[in-house]
Amino acid sequence: MKTATNHFLILLKSGVEFFPGCNSWIQACFCSCMKAKHPGAWIRKIILLSTASSTIVAVSGQTVWTGISTVDAFVRTASPASNYGAAGALMVAGSASGIGAFESLVKFNLSGAKTQFDTQYGSGNWTISAVTLRLAGNVSTQGGTSSNFPAINAGNFTVTWTANDTWTEGAGTPAAPGASGVSFNDLTSLGGISDLSLGTFSFTPPGNNVAITWTLPAMPSSFTADLAAGGDVSLLFAPGDTTVAYLFNSRSYGTSANRPLLSVTAVPEPSAASFIMAAAGLFVWMKTRNQLV
Repeated sequence: MKTATNHFLILLKSGVEFFPGCNSWIQACFCSCMKAKHPGAWIRKIILLSTASSTIVAVSGQTVWTGISTVDAFVRTASPASNYGAAGALMVAGSASGIGAFESLVKFNLSGAKTQFDTQYGSGNWTISAVTLRLAGNVSTQGGTSSNFPAINAGNFTVTWTANDTWTEGAGTPAAPGASGVSFNDLTSLGGISDLSLGTFSFTPPGNNVAITWTLPAMPSSFTADLAAGGDVSLLFAPGDTTVAYLFNSRSYGTSANRPLLSVTAVPEPSAASFIMAAAGLFVWMKTRNQLV
């Protein structure tokens, strides 16, 4: 039985080696039970081994990955061909801001998230259940001002998932705009029918250096598939009305803790959790039956 137990542990850890005819670790568990001389003992082992340690496999609960933006830049209508990728801040502002509209592009790399979730749950044995964005601004009071940006003002902004990740950050700044890298003129070519809205948000200035966490209310399957793939994911922040002016730090901001932060929550596939529940129920049923016999 020790050899069989060790083999079962290998199945849970790797999710790759299976019994003949079984194409997932869950089916492998069932195969183990059905082929064992004492199925009840195997069921007990499955329940205990599956819940004893997250280093084996996680069948309940959730795991959260967080990552700072890897590329970001704001663009503006007043200088549509200019790049501002090296600025320490990003801006979303409506057309009535006094100096034109601003939009911002932010890119995150999800390779670390995929590795973390695959390690925790087994390759592909997880789904994404929630996504949040944490944004902080060192100037974030109503009417507050910062050089080269509109005065801060409450209002609405939108977040859109952009399927095209080919845009580049550039090295321009508000004081010295660049000629290469993403600009406002590029937004039309970057956007496409694949782009999907992730929500509209109401911004109320919270005070200087106060971070706000935004939960994305919409998670289209194409967006979550992009996250799960473990590559680059691009988000476009745009004004939702003509008067909003929201300034927040970029990845170039001096304090890393106040840069754009993406948090992705993953949970095990329902089939995994359901299997453990079924195994537990079967064990209770068998134990009760044996007591009655």
